[in-house]
Amino acid sequence: MPLTQSFYPTPSKDFNSLPNSLISEQFQLCQSRLLESTFTPPDYPADRVFSGSNINLYFDPRHPQQFKRPDWFGVLGVDKLYQRQNIRTSYVAWQESYNPFIVVEFLSSDTATEDLGQTPVGVDAIPTKWDVYERFLRIPYYILFDPETNQLEGFQIIGSHYEELEVKNQRLWIPELELGLGLCPDIYEGLERQWLRWYDVKGNLLELQKNQRQTGQPNPELIQKREQIDQQQKLGQKLTDRLKKFGLKVDSI
Repeated sequence: MPLTQSFYPTPSKDFNSLPNSLISEQFQLCQSRLLESTFTPPDYPADRVFSGSNINLYFDPRHPQQFKRPDWFGVLGVDKLYQRQNIRTSYVAWQESYNPFIVVEFLSSDTATEDLGQTPVGVDAIPTKWDVYERFLRIPYYILFDPETNQLEGFQIIGSHYEELEVKNQRLWIPELELGLGLCPDIYEGLERQWLRWYDVKGNLLELQKNQRQTGQPNPELIQKREQIDQQQKLGQKLTDRLKKFGLKVDSI
């Protein structure tokens, strides 16, 4: 879901007191950051792990203008920085040595059919996220989290298709990462609710640094990242407008 320029709400412990649009935007940004800041697979150095959230993921060199925007995804073995010096503002799968290893989508009534691959597909239709993750990129793990019902689902590529993983006590284990994902009640950025968290082989949650756990005021780094996303979206829109001006078709979902 694209973030809007007006997103600067004061965090509230009463999650239900915020307007629905702000709830979804605030939750998505906070949950993505929470996943990113604690995604530390023990077999990979920090500079060889990349986490992306709400950025363009280009998946098909035959249709280079088509992309998806995962809520969050993680890549192993790739340089965290583009060409080891710049922040990645997109991820072009065919130009990299590695596809994403795991992707997480936050379900909502607006996105469920797309995330679950239930959108009707025509001959010239753009593939759904499910199709892209399963058939084009063959991302090993696809995780779905519904923040309204606190339902967690996981899928793993077996052969050519995703098969559902067993979720026990709101947790699932990913052996290749030596990490698991599970739901845990907590307060993060002033929001008290169930959060999707990483945990280690002993079942312990991967803890945030103290300066990342704010209960009253927004995290300055979170605001800075929000501003960076706004700037990226404005640049992307300008490019889209220019392409359309020259009669080029731009496909994005």
